[in-house]
Parts: sequence; C-alpha cells; structure tokens
Amino acid sequence: MTVLGAQLEDLTDLAGRLTTTESEIGGVQTDSTTATSTVVGDVTTAAANSLAHITALMDNLRSSVDAAANTAEGANWNGKNRDEFIGGYADFNAAVAQAEAATRDTFANFDAAITSMTAELEQYQASLSAALADAQASTNSMARAVEAQRENLDSVMNTGLSFA
Repeated sequence: MTVLGAQLEDLTDLAGRLTTTESEIGGVQTDSTTATSTVVGDVTTAAANSLAHITALMDNLRSSVDAAANTAEGANWNGKNRDEFIGGYADFNAAVAQAEAATRDTFANFDAAITSMTAELEQYQASLSAALADAQASTNSMARAVEAQRENLDSVMNTGLSFA
C-alpha cells in the first residue's frame, strides 16, 4: 500500500535546490559563452601578433643584408671575392623570399584554421546554449511542480477537508 504525503520542509528544500540549480545553469551558459569567445579572440590576436613580429624580424634582417649589399656595390672592390659576395647575396635574397612566402602561406593556413575553429565553436556554443536553456526550463518546471505539490499537500493535510 502506498501512502500519500511528504514532509513539507523536504518539498520546500527540493524546490529551493531546483531554483538554485536553475540559476547555476544560467551561470554556466553565460560563462561558457564568454570562455568560447575569449579563446577565439586570444588565438586570433596571438596569431596576428606572431605574424607581425616575425615579419618585422625578417624585414630587419633583409634591411641589414640589403645595406651590406649596397655597401658592397658602392665599394671599390673587384675580383672573385666580390663576385662570390654578390652571388651569396642573391642566394640569401632567394632564401629570405622563400621564408617570407612560407610565413605568409603558413599564417594564411593558420588563419583559415582559426576561421574554421571559430565556426565550430560558434556552432558548439549555440548547441550548448540551447541544451542549457532546455535544462533551465525543465528545472524551472520541476521547481514549480514541487512548489505546487507542496501547496496542495499543505492544503489537504493541514487545512483539512471541508464537507458541505
């Protein structure tokens, strides 16, 4: 035989716990959105800063070697060593051009990966937000149902039945 009833305090505690859980779900939703946005922003900024730094370093190196080449061009210098220096500069110039192209290509690929990652994270965040909104609504509904059950039981058990 099942006995109908409950401790009213227990139902009050349960409704309170559900209300707290509902609030915590909202906090998770807000904090996860912030965390997702932050990671995308941080990676994008770090990539842009790295590219700018590497480009500046390579530009400084190129300027330094170009200055040496210009000095060599202006020097009264003939012979095999001068020719070897000019050939070495041409090799250096080609290697720097290759490094610059590799840098541009690598960071362009990385930027494409960041764009893809951003889209995936936005999709994840939308899905997570929807699931958390559903959980929040469900928790709210359960809390209201427990509160209503508590009121009904209190009414029946403590107010008493009236007969007409």
